[in-house]
Amino acid sequence: MKLPDFTEDIELLALLRSMGASPRAYVAPAPSGQLTGEEIDRLAREGIEIPLDEVRVLEDGTLAYKNQRVVLYIRDQKQYHRSDDDALPKFHVSNCDKLREMRANNRYDRYVVSTRETGQFQINRRLFNVTQYKQSEERLSVCQFCLSLLDWKLFKQARRNTLTRREAVTNFSLKEYFDEYGRTLFSHLPMHTDDTAPLNDYTSDFRIIADRLKSARKFRCDSCGVDLSKFKRYLHAHHKNGLQYDNTENNIAILCVEDHARQYAHPHVKQTNAYKEFIALRASGEIA
Repeated sequence: MKLPDFTEDIELLALLRSMGASPRAYVAPAPSGQLTGEEIDRLAREGIEIPLDEVRVLEDGTLAYKNQRVVLYIRDQKQYHRSDDDALPKFHVSNCDKLREMRANNRYDRYVVSTRETGQFQINRRLFNVTQYKQSEERLSVCQFCLSLLDWKLFKQARRNTLTRREAVTNFSLKEYFDEYGRTLFSHLPMHTDDTAPLNDYTSDFRIIADRLKSARKFRCDSCGVDLSKFKRYLHAHHKNGLQYDNTENNIAILCVEDHARQYAHPHVKQTNAYKEFIALRASGEIA
């Protein structure tokens, strides 16, 4: 397999940054497949296990699965000594030297792709000659080769300074990364023109649809799982693609007001009384 050369692409990204433009302006060509609503949900929760050769490398060096920019790591870890408990894998955000080495040596280990932005990932450890895995949620560090390839926050200037390099890894934020590069890729032209596009507003039956979906999902937040059956006013219905007239079931996430406020372009939710009340109730333990 011939590996792509990203020299020109990285130079273009540097030029975009020098002009004050976000790398998000550098749009990849259409991917071969579209994610289903179920896959989008799994990417945000436990991730999806796929072979390395199914991970697509974009022109800017970042990684994608179908039409979504993703984080990549090896979930299942074999331990040869019990002292290996602290040995954790790094997660990848670009087609760095390490991943190129894996591809070049035909090491198509099964990776997990994820869109989590917390830095916490599911890890399965299996001691040598033991069949059962020990599952845990662990905070992983970003791969330094990835930061170097993307020159994340001028990382290349810090390569010879161990302390500065460690600080860059410690302070790396997946939320910042996704905010800068974007999650969803532009995979096709918009379906409407300025003449044919419907008004982007809630339909008259949206409240009925939202109430039905909340009930079907047992009044739990799709993101954090909190049970709000006794506090229904803090449970919202969110249109994932931003089209308020698209009430297809896969496009509507049922979220607590706190997770609703975390969605892209939704910081205004934090200014509502419902948000402030919810945070206070969680802090008091009344909502667990």
